[in-house]
Amino acid sequence: MRLAGRRTIVSFLLLSTLFAGSAAAAVPASAATHTFRRTVAEARMTVLINRARLHAGRHALQYSALLSRRARAHSALMASRGTIFHTTNLANVFRGFSWSIGGENVGMGPNMDALHTAFMLSPHHRENNLDRRFHRIGVGVVWKNGVAFVTVEFLS
Repeated sequence: MRLAGRRTIVSFLLLSTLFAGSAAAAVPASAATHTFRRTVAEARMTVLINRARLHAGRHALQYSALLSRRARAHSALMASRGTIFHTTNLANVFRGFSWSIGGENVGMGPNMDALHTAFMLSPHHRENNLDRRFHRIGVGVVWKNGVAFVTVEFLS
């Protein structure tokens, strides 16, 4: 979702037999139910996005713990419902920040590398990942039954 006078909503659902078959092996048994902690997965997604940005000649995004907590809350809601969906009021997520444009990517899948690849193959998700106007990032990952529910928030 992008806020800049217009609203574009995109969603990308990663449900395939390929991903479903590898999901259980990609997550430790202790992560079988969703958890609320800063994870290696969240750090991995941040690294993957910043690596893609640097490769495309963009600046790296600054990690925001507060934005990540808000992203994690949305991921937890998606996990509880068993599906992905965009935040209905993205401006509320960005409350308390100084910003002029924001974006959101959501997805679900077996691991961060597979999700990042899917995001980069989707034109709207790729656009958010590489948008020159964004400066901050928040990533929230919640695992449920071996599936990662991911929310990535972007701010100018």
